[in-house]
Amino acid sequence: MWRVLLILFVFVVPIWNLTEVHNVDVVAQSETELTLKWFSNSSNLYILRDSYRRENNISAPYQGLVRHTVSSLSPGTKYTFTLYTVFEDVRSNGYNFSAVTTPLNVDSVIVSHQDDTNIALFWFHVNNDPQYDYILQYGDTETFIKGYYERRPLLIYTVSSLFPGTTYTFTIYTVFEDVRSSGYRFSATTTPSSVFGLYCVIAISVLGALFIIVLSVCLGFFCQFMKLGLRRSSSEESRKVSNDQPTVIYVNACSHNTQGSNNPSLQSECKEIKTNDLENHQYETPDMIMPESTADMSFSQPSV
Repeated sequence: MWRVLLILFVFVVPIWNLTEVHNVDVVAQSETELTLKWFSNSSNLYILRDSYRRENNISAPYQGLVRHTVSSLSPGTKYTFTLYTVFEDVRSNGYNFSAVTTPLNVDSVIVSHQDDTNIALFWFHVNNDPQYDYILQYGDTETFIKGYYERRPLLIYTVSSLFPGTTYTFTIYTVFEDVRSSGYRFSATTTPSSVFGLYCVIAISVLGALFIIVLSVCLGFFCQFMKLGLRRSSSEESRKVSNDQPTVIYVNACSHNTQGSNNPSLQSECKEIKTNDLENHQYETPDMIMPESTADMSFSQPSV
């Protein structure tokens, strides 16, 4: 009886202390590494075995969160792991899970054709393996491209519905098991549209015509303004001339009076009369003897 109890204590009690891991999360991944985490209930030893039957010993000296990084892996590969809880060289049944490393980027992308709305691209499959898919991103647009639809290393894809004469920045992601690569970035430009160029020519022509019309109108207003100024200046000059004092010519008019004298010689009286006052000058016609010739009439010009 005691022997049976001793056997049970030696073989059964360690199994009771084994706590199976129920969940393992992948917290980080790269092309060659995977970082795992799980929760430990006791201070146990763990063994992680991969699909190639390689094993790593992991010690957990305390209860709580355990983090472990698996390195030296291949890019874009799916690995199957088994995590064992170990106590006194006794293993648990193990927890199975899978994880994928990040795939590689494409080596290069070649623009094979481009027009005003389309750009044709082609690239080679990563590792010449058509199992990889791709995501083409530009702006806010993402396009998923299946890799297996062409069973050959070369993959061709045409981006359509683009704007003419525009430079686009593209990013191609290699996708494997919903895991993206870091992305390959490049730029490509669509050719200008002939219709777009025609619109530019029409717009420039219309703007030129409008400029000529506006210039002509401005020149017309300027000429009218100059003519009006000349008219005003000539009118002011005429007003100045008309306001000047007119030239006055004095005429010597002589009258002969014989009254009260027995001398046959005539007594004469001469006066200077302004030409503009001739109408207002009063003299007696009988006493006025007009000269027989113009020599008896003298004109005098006043000195200025």
